[in-house]
Amino acid sequence: GSMNAQDYASAKSIYQEASGLKPTESYPKSQITKIEGILKEQSRLASEQQALDEKYTGLIAQADGSMNAQDYASAKSTYQEASGLKPSEAYPKAQIVKIEGILAEQARLTSEQQALDEKYTGLIAQADGSMKAQDYASAKSSYQEASGLKPAEAYPRKRLDEIDEILKEREVEKANQLALDRDYNKAIDRGDEFMKRIKYSDAKVAYEEALRIKPSEDYPADKMEEIKQLLEQIASKNAEKEAIEVKYKTTLDRADGLFESKKYSEAKESYKEALEIKPREVHPDRQIKRIERILEVLNQEKAKREEKERKFNKAMENGELYLARGEMAVARHHFKVAIEVMPEKELPRRRLEEIDQIVAEKQRAENEENALAQKNDTKTKNDLEKDQKYLDCIENGDKAFANRQWGVAKFYFKKAQLLKGDEDYPAKQLLAIEKANVLDKIDQKESVFHTTLLRGDEEFEKKNYSVAKHYYRRALSMKKGENYPLKQIEKIDQLIRNSKDSKLNARYTAEIKKGDEAFEKGNWSVARFYYKRAKQLKPNETYPEEKLKAIREVLAKN
Repeated sequence: GSMNAQDYASAKSIYQEASGLKPTESYPKSQITKIEGILKEQSRLASEQQALDEKYTGLIAQADGSMNAQDYASAKSTYQEASGLKPSEAYPKAQIVKIEGILAEQARLTSEQQALDEKYTGLIAQADGSMKAQDYASAKSSYQEASGLKPAEAYPRKRLDEIDEILKEREVEKANQLALDRDYNKAIDRGDEFMKRIKYSDAKVAYEEALRIKPSEDYPADKMEEIKQLLEQIASKNAEKEAIEVKYKTTLDRADGLFESKKYSEAKESYKEALEIKPREVHPDRQIKRIERILEVLNQEKAKREEKERKFNKAMENGELYLARGEMAVARHHFKVAIEVMPEKELPRRRLEEIDQIVAEKQRAENEENALAQKNDTKTKNDLEKDQKYLDCIENGDKAFANRQWGVAKFYFKKAQLLKGDEDYPAKQLLAIEKANVLDKIDQKESVFHTTLLRGDEEFEKKNYSVAKHYYRRALSMKKGENYPLKQIEKIDQLIRNSKDSKLNARYTAEIKKGDEAFEKGNWSVARFYYKRAKQLKPNETYPEEKLKAIREVLAKN
């Protein structure tokens, strides 16, 4: 009965008592052995169960601790392990279900929080961008929305306070700006009105006031620079006007002096120069007309004189021709005609004297020859006389040559040639006489030509280039193709061109210098004005455009 009830300890005690009663009986002994095996197995099983229970209890405690610490992932893992030890236990399964519910809720909440954070971050970024762009209305709206999402966050509230402060300052600035704009516009209007009335000093004061109100504005600075240029132009025009007056008076005085000296053609040119300087003046015009009348009379007189000279020259040419032929009576007639035409001329009188000398010499020679023929002297005596005659002819020829009595000299040298044809000297002197005759005819023209060139050189040295050019042109009219006056005219034209280029370069350099000075000081509008002026003077120069580009870049950054 105790075995069935598995009251192994009681059964064992009874079997031991029975065995004691009957020690030889094997049954109680085998039962005792069997009971001891069962008890041993039960002890082993009890020990294992105890260990399982302890491990399960530890896992549950650990899982509960993780649960309390809200370490749901660790708790779930531990509950799953405990449930594996005792699958029939409901508690770990219930806890696992509970944890899964919590984790699902946490995931939902995390997702919502992440969406909230993303929206908040986006709104803050949007608001910061608007703030940077000074779009304060948009920035304020975004910061307010962000603050509504996260009321505890201080950043959007701080930025909203800043925006309120900025907007307040802007209202004040706007009011101040309106006042500035009003004062600025009044000053500009005053300046513009004064400019219309050509009151540049008053306009400058008004523009200076406008620039003081708004130092960064280009318009008043440009207008002030315009006024400066206008005042410089006025000063330049006054100086130019004064220079014109001086030049006009100098030219007029020279013209009057030439007129008094009866140098009418030169005076006329000077009066024309004076009229070019001051076209409306009456005196030069009146004098030009007066000179034209005088020149007309002089031309008439010149025509008469030229006719007389033509007749005189013709008579002289005929006289020289017949004198050369030895037809003294005909030559004498023509030289007398020349004297009748122009009694003041000395040359035909000298020629008559030469004819008289030649005729007298011929008569003397004839007398001598007659005397010699009558004497019938010896040949030696004749040769000596011939030599003496030759020497006398040479002496008389040289004397006439020295006195520029070309006809007489020519007669004696030809006679010497007849006496001694093998001598070179008479031929040489006859050639010199021909050259001297030619020079006599051109001497007067050469003298006028060289005098005109000298006048041109004098004016050139004085740098009176237009006057010098006039004289060189007159010289050219006397000798066309002459090299020296042509070169001088080219030199004058080059000097005038160089002078113009030099003035342009000086103006360009001055504008660039002013522009650079203003650029270094940061006066962009003034610098821009001068660089534009320089660019107008020399459009092909790149420097002004480079500086203008640099100014545009600086203003764009600011």
